[in-house]
Amino acid sequence: MPIFYVDYNILQHKLDCIVCPMRLSKLFLKEGICGEIYKAAGDELLDLFQHNIPLDGGNLSITEGLKLSNKVIHIVVPEFVLDCFTDEIYNTYMEVFDAIRENKFNSIVFPPLPYSYKRVGNMNSYKTSLNFIKYFLEYEPVDYNFYIMVDKRTMQDHLDNYTSTYVSTSFPISKRHKQRNYPFVTKKKLDDYVKKNKKISDDVALLKQKDYNVVLTNTKYEPIYKMIKDLYSDDKTFCLLANINPKHYINMFNGDYTPSKYELLAMLIALRLPINTIEEMLSLANYKLELTEKSDVYIIYLLNQGIYDITTLNEKLFLSDFQQLGSYTKPNI
Repeated sequence: MPIFYVDYNILQHKLDCIVCPMRLSKLFLKEGICGEIYKAAGDELLDLFQHNIPLDGGNLSITEGLKLSNKVIHIVVPEFVLDCFTDEIYNTYMEVFDAIRENKFNSIVFPPLPYSYKRVGNMNSYKTSLNFIKYFLEYEPVDYNFYIMVDKRTMQDHLDNYTSTYVSTSFPISKRHKQRNYPFVTKKKLDDYVKKNKKISDDVALLKQKDYNVVLTNTKYEPIYKMIKDLYSDDKTFCLLANINPKHYINMFNGDYTPSKYELLAMLIALRLPINTIEEMLSLANYKLELTEKSDVYIIYLLNQGIYDITTLNEKLFLSDFQQLGSYTKPNI
C-alpha cells in the first residue's frame, strides 16, 4: 500500500500498469501526459484505445501498453465546467480503482487526473489524486504500490500552496477569472462528501481488516512494536501513515524479514521519535543516519523543522531526487 512519487522519466521504463487520463473536449490526446504516454508506448496505442471504446458509453477502457507497459487504463476525465463535476470526478476515480481491483494490478503508475488549467489547476489535480489514492487504500485489504507521476513544479506549488497572482481587470469578472471551488483537495472535503452521500457504509468499513496477524518472535524489534501498539489503534493505520508494505511489516516482527534502512526510518518517524531515539532504534538493524549522506542530512534537517509527516517528507525528498521513505520497490518491470 505504499505511495511514491515519480517524474516523467519513468516513461523510459517498461511498467506493469499505467493510467492514461484524457480530456477529449480539449483535444488532449496529443497533449500533456496523455500525449507523453502515447509517445512512449507507440502511435499504435491510440488505435488500440479507439478500438476499445466502451460500448456502454463508459469512460474507461483497458488495452495492452505496447512498448511502455503490460496494460494501460484509459480514462476520460470530466470537464470542470460541468454542474455535476463533483459527482463526476468522484465516479471517475472510483471507476479507475474498480478496474485496478478487478484486474488485480498491484503496481500502478498514476498521473493526477487533469481537470483544470495552468499551475493552480495542476496543483489541485495533484492534491485531489493524492487524497483519492489514500482513500482507496484505507478501505482495501489488498496490497498495492502506487506511483504518482507528477512534475516537480506542480509538487513545489503544492508544498508552497501556490496561488495565482493574476488579477482580472474586466468588469463584471468573467467566469474564467473567478476564484474556483476545487473539490476533494483536502481529506476533509473528501470525507465530508463520502459521509454526506453515503458512499461507504459503516458495515463495509467494519469488514476491512485493520489488525494484522503479527506474531512477535523477533524480539530485537519488540521495543518498536510496543511503541506502535501504544500509539496506534490498529496495524493498518500505522502502515498507511508510515508508507509500509503490510507483508514487510508482519514479517519484520516474526523474524522473516529485515527492513531496509528507509523502511525502518519511516516507521520510527511515524512514531514521532526524537532524533537520538531514532538513531538508537536504527542501530537494532545496524543502520545509522550518515552525515556523509546528503539524503540523511536533509532528513535530519526536515525533522529538526518539525516535519514528521511521511507524505510531506517524501514530497520534499522527491523534489531533491533522494530516496523516499517506506517500502520502496521500483515501478518498472
